[in-house]
Formats: sequence, C-alpha cells, structure tokens
Amino acid sequence: MESGGSTWARGAPGSRDRGGLFTQPDPAPFPRHRILIVDDQIDVAHTEALLLSQLGQTVQCAYDGSSALAIAADFRPDIVLLDLDMPGMDGFETARQLRRVAAMRGARVIAHTGFARPEYRTATDAAGFDGFFVKPLRLADVIKVLKEAPPAMGEPGAAAP
Repeated sequence: MESGGSTWARGAPGSRDRGGLFTQPDPAPFPRHRILIVDDQIDVAHTEALLLSQLGQTVQCAYDGSSALAIAADFRPDIVLLDLDMPGMDGFETARQLRRVAAMRGARVIAHTGFARPEYRTATDAAGFDGFFVKPLRLADVIKVLKEAPPAMGEPGAAAP
C-alpha cells in the first residue's frame, strides 16, 4: 500500500559526502529522532528532510493530512513538523487527529508555516501545538528541538517501554 510519503535516512554521523562539502557532526550532539514532515509543498518537505537526515535523524514526509495519519501509525514519529495551510485537511485538523493516534503519545507536534503573524502563533498555542516555526526552517530552531526532545525509543538514553 502506497502511503504518499518519502523516507529519508542516512548513515552514521561523522561521514562526509563524496565532494567533501558537508561534514556531519561526530558524534551527534543530540539524540536521534523519528521525524515526520507534513507539507503539501513537496520541494519544501524534501529539502527539510535532507537537512534533518544530514543531522542523523530518520525522516519521513507526507504531503497531506490523510497521508500523515497513515504514516504516523506505523512510523511512530517523535517529532512532527506540520504545515498549517494545506488543501483538504489543514494543519489544525491534522494535529487534532494525530493526537488521537496511540502511536503519537508523547510526540511533539510543531506548527511549521509561512504565516508569521502573531494570531497564528496564538491559534497554534490554543490548539495544543508544542512549538511554532516560521518557514524557512532555521537550523538553530531545529537543533533546539532535537536537543530538547527525548530520544527515539531504541536509541541510547531512551526510556524503556
């Protein structure tokens, strides 16, 4: 069954790409996570997935709310970067439904939007989002979330189930 998303993963931190242009942190300065990026702009989702995978994270992408729900149940993300303005099911409704998925218990759901106006931040706070990022994604914001979020289950330092 096709889930409508992409999976991104990379090898051990500390590797270097073949051109020698990018050096990965060695060892990773923060825990590894499973991250679900939900954005109807495929190029944005893929760019962010590439960045996060280069930081040692395991990433899947979904391009609409329905696909996010299908992927979340199996992937069990620790962090969800969720676009607010998507056709069909918007980010607010997607977040409400993700919170009902048993596999999402404890996951951080972060609003990820091009709308920087204060009323959007207020609305996401009221809707129970765990954070608010304005596009384009800032590396400092990502690193802060990676350091603060508990490690993925099965990773060193993760709590036992």
